[in-house]
Amino acid sequence: MTTRTEKYIEIPATAPGTSRIIKVVEYGDPQARPKVYLQAAIHADEVPGILVLHYLQQLLDEADAQGKIEGHVVLVPMANPLGTDQRIFGNMIGRYSFSDGVNFNRGHAELADKVGDVIADKLTDNAAANTQLIRAALTAAAHELKANDEVAFLKRTLMEHAIDADICLDLHCDSEAILHMYTLDQSWDKASDLNAQLGCEAAFLADLSGGNPFDESISTPWIALAKRFADFPIEEPPLAATIEYRGQADVYSELAIDDAQRLFAYLQRANVISGEPGELPEAKCEATPLAGVEHVRSPAAGVLVHHKQVGDQVTSGDVVASLLDPYSPFGDGMQAITTQVTGKVYSRTNVRMVGPGQVVFGVTGSEIIERQLGETLLGD
Repeated sequence: MTTRTEKYIEIPATAPGTSRIIKVVEYGDPQARPKVYLQAAIHADEVPGILVLHYLQQLLDEADAQGKIEGHVVLVPMANPLGTDQRIFGNMIGRYSFSDGVNFNRGHAELADKVGDVIADKLTDNAAANTQLIRAALTAAAHELKANDEVAFLKRTLMEHAIDADICLDLHCDSEAILHMYTLDQSWDKASDLNAQLGCEAAFLADLSGGNPFDESISTPWIALAKRFADFPIEEPPLAATIEYRGQADVYSELAIDDAQRLFAYLQRANVISGEPGELPEAKCEATPLAGVEHVRSPAAGVLVHHKQVGDQVTSGDVVASLLDPYSPFGDGMQAITTQVTGKVYSRTNVRMVGPGQVVFGVTGSEIIERQLGETLLGD
């Protein structure tokens, strides 16, 4: 007997005769622990994670048929049907909502204050009981979020399914990139095994990255509540992380099958699925501060010529690209773009005609970089 269930949640239509659906797949007993939530493509034009979850479902189906699902697994294989429907002349614009211009992975609800008011006089000296109380209050607060438009409805629906998870993995990709991940400083003890198991080549840590992305909306309430109620035992925050599955064009079965197998082994290691995950692979990277990342920007408009590949090591002052101004006198139009940090190129743009201030490279760094006023650690 299998436990797999599927449901299809209709997003309220913004125009007569239109509809969009959120698909949710679940395995195991909904009351079981640990609960793991995985979603892909909240940035709708970042699709490698969709293929990874496709192959992960095949592995979960097999494990389910064998009675090996010990915890509760929730998958949202394509988290943003709104973004997939946003096209201009055939090009998908899946990062920002056409309705309000907001990044789909920013501005998720911050529930700590509301939940704190609810539980203020109910906490005890029992950490397990406090955990159950907080989970219930977070779940209720997520259900009560207003959803006056389709974007708010989408965000609320995703949060309703993830807010009480022990592990929340949000699958993304970059423009062109190596496999990397983001999580909170407080979560690294838990995330280090995930980093090694997935084979990440870069890992970034922050107290807060800014803008309240989806993964942080799941984990940061626990940190805020622990600070507010320091006299009561409150367990560590859930492990919430963003996994960047390389670049937008890295959609290959061979890669995705291996990524799915690594995710499956991690779920075994986390006691969500029974079975032997094998020896933990040696980590390919150490974690570095997200505040140490340099977003190398184009100084002007022009044709971008890359000189470094993703994964390359660079030293402060290295030329990573050149910018050609085709309107300059012949022989005078090439301008060097350099990095100011020593580290690894973890991402670069796949756009070759860029504008002034556009991020063209991302480079890891071990030292904190001073940011411009209002700039978040995640850039855009």
